[in-house]
Formats: sequence, C-alpha cells, structure tokens
Amino acid sequence: MTSLVTEALASAGKLAKDDWNTKINKLNSRAYEIKRELSDVIEETYGESLSLEKDADDISKKLTEVRENADNLQNSFETMVSRQLHDANSEFEQLTLQHTKTAALVAALEKLYKVHCSLQSYDKSLQQKKFCDTLAAIKEIAAVLDSVKNTSFHETDMYKSLRIEVTVKRENLNYILDQIWKKSVTWTYPDEDGEGLNTKLSFNLSNENDPIDPQDMVYAMHSSNILSFKIKQFANLVLEKVFTPLIKNSDVKYSTASIATGCSISINKKDGSLELDKNPETHQTEFLPELVFNKVWGVLKFLNDSFLNLKLEKDGDSTLMNMFGNIVCEDIMTLLIDECLEKSVPNSKEELQNYDKITEVVKNFEKSLREIRFLTDEEGSGDLLAFVSDIHVHFANRRSTALVAKARQIMKEDIHETVEINDGGKDDVENFLSRLQEAKSTSSGDDQTLQLIVPGRGSESVGETKTKDILQFPRCRVSRCTQKLVELVYETLHEALTSSNECAMRLIDTVEDIFRLYQCDVPNLHKDALEMLPQVSAIHHNNCHYIAHHLLTVGQQLSSRLPSVMKGLELTFTHHVTAIRKLGEECFMTQMRRQRAQLMECLAPLKNFATETGADKYQMAEKPIKQVMYQLHHLRKVWRGVLPLPMFLRSISALVDSSIAEVVSSICSMEDISSDDSIQLKTICCILQDQLPSIFAKPEDEENVPGIPSDFPFQRSLKKWPRLLEIIFVLDASMREIVDRWADGKGPLASSFTVIETKGLIRALFQNTERRAAAISKIRY
Repeated sequence: MTSLVTEALASAGKLAKDDWNTKINKLNSRAYEIKRELSDVIEETYGESLSLEKDADDISKKLTEVRENADNLQNSFETMVSRQLHDANSEFEQLTLQHTKTAALVAALEKLYKVHCSLQSYDKSLQQKKFCDTLAAIKEIAAVLDSVKNTSFHETDMYKSLRIEVTVKRENLNYILDQIWKKSVTWTYPDEDGEGLNTKLSFNLSNENDPIDPQDMVYAMHSSNILSFKIKQFANLVLEKVFTPLIKNSDVKYSTASIATGCSISINKKDGSLELDKNPETHQTEFLPELVFNKVWGVLKFLNDSFLNLKLEKDGDSTLMNMFGNIVCEDIMTLLIDECLEKSVPNSKEELQNYDKITEVVKNFEKSLREIRFLTDEEGSGDLLAFVSDIHVHFANRRSTALVAKARQIMKEDIHETVEINDGGKDDVENFLSRLQEAKSTSSGDDQTLQLIVPGRGSESVGETKTKDILQFPRCRVSRCTQKLVELVYETLHEALTSSNECAMRLIDTVEDIFRLYQCDVPNLHKDALEMLPQVSAIHHNNCHYIAHHLLTVGQQLSSRLPSVMKGLELTFTHHVTAIRKLGEECFMTQMRRQRAQLMECLAPLKNFATETGADKYQMAEKPIKQVMYQLHHLRKVWRGVLPLPMFLRSISALVDSSIAEVVSSICSMEDISSDDSIQLKTICCILQDQLPSIFAKPEDEENVPGIPSDFPFQRSLKKWPRLLEIIFVLDASMREIVDRWADGKGPLASSFTVIETKGLIRALFQNTERRAAAISKIRY
C-alpha cells in the first residue's frame, strides 16, 4: 500500500514537472516571438516614422495573454514546489531562474509598450496645444528609458531609436514654444535697425484660428528651462526701449491700446523726434519725480495686467513679474535715482523743507511695486526710499559740490583785479557783514551770525593794543576773487550753524575742501602769470596771507555755536595756515630770484669794462646802470601799494642791495683802473647814489593816506649802501685819504671793505711805487 502511494505520487510529480517544463518552454518561445514583433513595430514606427497602430494593438492583446499565462504558471509553480521541494530542489531552481528571465523580459516589453503609448500621447497633446501634457509625456518616456539604461536592452537598436526619438520630440516642442513666444510678444521699431523712440510692444495672446493657453505655455517653457532666457531677453529690451527713454527724457510718453488679438503699448516723443534730449537742463524744470514715477508705474502695471501676472508653476506663487523684476529692478532703480531723484535734491533749505511730498510719492510707488510683486522684499525700504530717507546727506553733498564748484570758478578769475584792504581789513568786508546781519534778522537764534574778528570793530574786549596789532591785517591789495572766496567761506560756515547735523558736518568739510583746492589749483590755473608778472606774484602773496589771516580766527568763532552733534569738537583751520602762507611766499621768492637774475644779467657787461676800448666805452658803462634803475622803478611801480609797506621795503631793498653789491664787486675785480676809468666808474656809482632814494620815496597817491611816513630812512634797510658810498670815495681819493679812512681797520672804509678788496683797489688805481707799497702795508687790522 505504501509503495503504491509513493509510486503514484512520484509519477504525479514527474508528470507535473514535465508539464511545467513544456509550459515554460512554450511561454518563453511565445515571449521572444512577441519581443520580435514589438521590436519590429517600434523600429518601423519611430525608426522609419510609419504608423502601425493596429499591429501595436494586436501585440498589446498578445502581451496581455502572455502576462496572464505567466502569472498562472507562477502560482502553480509555487504551489507544486512547496509540495515537492524536499525531492526536486535543484531542478526547480533551474526552472525558477529560467522563469525569472522570462518575467524580466515581459517587464521590459511592458515598458517599451508604455513608451509607445506615451509617444502617441505626445502627438495627441501637441495637436491640441496642451504643452504641459506634451512635456509630461516626454518626461515619462525619458524616465522609462532611464530605468532600462543598465540592462542588456540598452545596447539594442530599438533603445537607440527610442532615445533619438525622445530628443527630437523635446527639441521640436522647444522650437514650437519659441515660435509661439515670438508671435505672442512682438516689437515694432520705426526703422530697420531698431533704433529711435517710436517703439511699439504688442502682446498677441489670443487667436481664434489657433487658440493657445498662455498660462499653459508659460508652465511648459518654465519646466523646459527656456523661460528664463526669454524673460531676460524681453526684460533687457523693455529696459532699453521703454524705461530708459521714459525716465531720461520728459518729452517721451507712452500710450496703450487694445488690439484684436491682445494689447499694445507705444513709446514716442511729443514732437516726433527720434533723438533723446542731450541737454537735460532744457527740461529739468519740468522733470518732476512724481511725473516720472507715474510713467514707470503705468508701464509696469500694463505689463503685469497684460502678460507678466502669469504664474511660473501650478502649485507656486511666483509670477513672470518676479522673474522680470529680478532682472531689471536694480537697473530701473539706478536710473530713477540718477536721472530723477538726484535732480530733485534741493538746492536750498527752503526746498529741503518741502521735500516730504517727494518722500510720500516714493513710499506709494514702492508699495505699488510690491503689490504686483516687482519688488519681492516685503519689509524694509527699497533703494528709492533709502535715498529719500537720506535726503539731508544728499542735500549736503549737492550743496558741497555746488560750493566747491563755485569756489573753483572764483579761483579761475583774474588775480590782477584787486581791492584795497585798509583799516585792519574791516572796511573791505563791510558789505559782507551787512548781508550777514540781514540774514541774522530773518533766522532763528540771534547768536548764530558770524562776525569777522578784525581790530577796530568789537575787538576792544581783547584788551590790549598789542594784541590788536597782532591780529590786524596790514594795508595792501588783494584779488577781488580772493575776497569773494573768503566771503563764500564765511557764508558756508554761517549756513552750517543753521543747518541739520548732517549738513553742518558736510559743510564744515566743504570749507576744508575749498582750502585744499586753493592750494592745488591756483598755482596751476595762473602758472604763467605767477611766473612772468611781478605784480601778480605779489598779489598772490597777499592773497595767501589774507586767507591765512582769517583761518587763524574763524575756528574760534565757530566753537561755541556748533550744532549739538559737534559739541566738544575742537574746530580749527589753523593747520592750513602754514601751508597757504608757504604757498604765497614760495611764489614770491621765485619771482624775487627771477628779478635778481635779470638785474645781474643787466650788470654783467661791467665786468669787462677795464678791457674795453673805444669811444663808446663810457656809454657802455652807463647803459647797465640805466637798465637796472629802469627795472627797479618798474618793480616799485607794480609793488608799491600792492604789497604791505614793510614787505615792499624788504623786497625792493634786497634787490637794490644785490645790484649795489654786483656793481661794487665788478669794480673791485678790476686789476687796472685808469684815471679816466675811475672818473667814469664814480659817475655811474653817483647815478645809483642819486637815483636809488627815489625808489623809496612816498608816491603822490599816498600823500594823504594816514599811517604811511612821508620819508623813509631807506639807508637802514640797505646793507650795501655804505659800500656804495665808500667805493665812490675811493674812486676819487688819494692814497693818503684812503689810508686815513681805513684808520688801522677802525675807519668807515674798513667796515665796508675787506683788507684784500682795499689793497686790490689801491693796486688798480695807483701805479706801483714805494708810496703805494707803503700805503698797502698800512691796510691791515
């Protein structure tokens, strides 16, 4: 009984195995047959672009039948294996492996069929202008192909054909979207090169013959990563063709219109001109910020309502306006600041007080930009509001720029136009102080008006006459432009005391800038005149000292009147005093050296006097002296009354001393002087003795001027004057008189000449005799 049952079970198991083996072989054969048929269909459809939908449907039915048989066989196989596992493990493992390969093949065939269905869906969606569905079909195909990338199927011709087909379909979709964009967003220019102001932008988003969903198009373009390039290109054109002319030129206007397929906006100029106004000052008075902001807002609102309000993603909040704003926002804000707000910065404190209107306009403008999502920051202030919030700083900068420009313009004026500074420097600023006094009566705070500290007006509180003399500026002439520059400085400081803290600090710095500019620019602006004209160099010397004089006192006047933010600061401009004084002194000393060189050049022929022969010898000796006197009288004419009297006397005395020293030195260098030569040399020295005092005489126009002595003891300032008198004496004296005047080194001759010079003169004037030798032997200390 037991053996019969065992044999029956074994026989049944063997029959089952044989049956499974047969079924698996049949199933495997059937699968390969379907694979071949599917491969032929795909290759023919997408490799040669033929439509075989019926064959594909038949294959789909066959594939479904094979899948059902495979599933049934799998269930039967698992059940039987569980029963017969203990006696047929190895054989069933082979069957399992073979079945796994068959199942994998069936799965691959299913994916290929899914690709085929997606390709059909692509064509259908594209025909219906459903671009998102079309793109989804392409992405689904790409995902399926990527899933079999690492299998043996990757190397087949069918896979390569499908991969190429997907690439072609994707590029075709991008091309179609690009063409639709070009038809939807069009630009019209007045000429072929696309330049000029008569520009028109149109949005053609609806077409009865070819309906398109703009939102679906934007979704598809954004998913395909081609939207950002299109928006960037569009934004740059809008910036160049629309916003730039609108903001830069008040005559440029915009107009909107509805058209059959959408809407349009046109940019044109009032007079039809195609050129921007190159001179902004011609329309600056009409170029109000509110008008500009209204134009910019009108264009942005039109763009948003017409097209840029479309979303980028179905589940997102970002719109085309966000992308558009990220591209051009910074450039538009810069344009508005440079071309509009900068021009609206007030030029006076009265205009500054009314600037709140523009601030309110900017706030409303930025709020509107955030509502359409052109500005993405929900909190804080944008660039425009930040600019108007710092209007006090911008006002101070503009005021500073204007003041520096005005100061430089003053510095360019002619230096030789002068005014006289008299009575301690207070009369020349009488009108200026009156103007400041009028400003005081109209301003708040009586203690804010500056006064020039000059002796003789309100300076008795200093107490002592000696202090007043130190502060008093000497009588001289300074350039009218320098006086105007000093008045500008005082006006600036007066304005600083009545301004806000920011303005006060900036205006104080502006005064510093003016002084630095003076030191740098004036020597370059008037370089030729300062070098060639003695009077101009003298005036420049006075100008520098005049400015330095006021620099010493202006800081003291300000210290007690500074705004609260600057309290405790030691405000002084004295660090400029030395540099500005040095600037004038170096210029004048250069002129002095130049004049001395000219005098020496005139006197050079005297060195050859002893060697000259001929009838005109004595005329040649007088000519240098006459040239020197002419030059000295010219300097007296251009310097007297211009330079302060002590400065004039020191300067002219130095040149006279140099001339005397050169004449005497030329005579002393002669080795042989005849009696006729000595007479002629004495004559030219007497010319100097007679005419030099006239250089120091008081001119007629100063006769009634108080404080100027009628007779000046010039001999005290001429160190070489005694030397001239002694050479005149020696040229007409005997040896005995010369020895007596030497007086063993204690006489007046010894105080002006050295032993060597005196002996040389005796040898040149007298013949070589015992008497001359005896006289020479007495010339000693």
